[in-house]
Amino acid sequence: MAINTVVLQGHFPASDKFLYKYYEGTNDKKSFFVGTFSVKQNYTPKGQEYPPEDLFEVRAFGNTADFISRNCPHGTALIIQGHLVTTEKKETEDGKVIWPKTV
Repeated sequence: MAINTVVLQGHFPASDKFLYKYYEGTNDKKSFFVGTFSVKQNYTPKGQEYPPEDLFEVRAFGNTADFISRNCPHGTALIIQGHLVTTEKKETEDGKVIWPKTV
């Protein structure tokens, strides 16, 4: 039983302004994929037209990275299973400190 397991249902945003990169493997290195994954929340706040979305950085290696690059272009809806990793601390433009999560 894995304790740090998450399952996300969402999509790779259709806009090119979001991270979506694939690095093909070579003889001694595995393929690598990194991209932004958007998950809509299940409610719409009062006075807003759309539900808020949470953005996650998704990383995949080897055959999984190859599969994503071949079959999952921008806009593709997926269910992803993985584990959360806290990446380096970042400061937003308004001075808030955040700890981004990677799946």
